[in-house]
Amino acid sequence: MKTTKTVTREVVETDEIRCNKCGELCSTPSQERHVLNGGNRCWYGLIEAKFTTGYFSDVLDDMQAYSFSLCEPCVKELMASFKLSAEQKEYNFG
Repeated sequence: MKTTKTVTREVVETDEIRCNKCGELCSTPSQERHVLNGGNRCWYGLIEAKFTTGYFSDVLDDMQAYSFSLCEPCVKELMASFKLSAEQKEYNFG
């Protein structure tokens, strides 16, 4: 005999991701309209970048973990400030 019960589960969803540099949402205005119409939000930019520092850093604190997000305009602005261009390759899904 099979018995059943109703189970309620809590689901954690990302409500918003804001750029640490400018404070804007890491999604486009067209995405916001899409979400309001019942669609799924897509996040754009550098979402949750993480890095740790090592020993003997002259600029950053030693042995620290950092995490941040940047929207697409801020990523573009950051890369434009590079003395050496970032490597760019076409990415194919699959």
